[in-house]
Amino acid sequence: MARRIKTHHTMDVIKGNRPPNDLDKALEFDPVEVALIEGGIIFEGRIVHINDQNRWSLGVGDKHLPWVLFNNSDDLDVINDGGDPATEPDAWKASSPSGEMKAICVIGSEFEVTEFDTSRTYLANDPLTAPPSTGVGSTMLTTSGVLTNASVTYGGDCVVGIVTEARTPTSLKNSNFRPSLKFMGYFLPKL
Repeated sequence: MARRIKTHHTMDVIKGNRPPNDLDKALEFDPVEVALIEGGIIFEGRIVHINDQNRWSLGVGDKHLPWVLFNNSDDLDVINDGGDPATEPDAWKASSPSGEMKAICVIGSEFEVTEFDTSRTYLANDPLTAPPSTGVGSTMLTTSGVLTNASVTYGGDCVVGIVTEARTPTSLKNSNFRPSLKFMGYFLPKL
């Protein structure tokens, strides 16, 4: 597996409530969904919703309240596997990570994320959605919970945000030299 740099997948709250004053929730991710994702890693900055089992699930359907992930599923504050003490002499038991991932409610804050369809052009005030989990493997990894403005209409789709700064596929990158999209969190369910 190729090494993954922490700054390749990020989310930043530009304006609005920031930790510790944000509206956040910590839940475990749906294990069935994680098993279907290539590499089993869910990236910070993805849009998620709470499913019927009270766990995070990628993207939104017609009426799901959108949240944006605050950390990666393999971050040390989420999962911290110290090994098996029965077979490994240097193994240790993690004391605090519970497998829960924190997400921030999108309503009322402006975000900058790397998890969006970078092949598209975005204009200020374009509505955004984030497709729910579909497919398996690399398809799920590249599309589920990723922001897009492709064919999004107010009332016709669940809108999770509105673009606040125009960008094209060749636009300048963020401070980590990664393509990023700025948007104001918003929630308008499909009518």
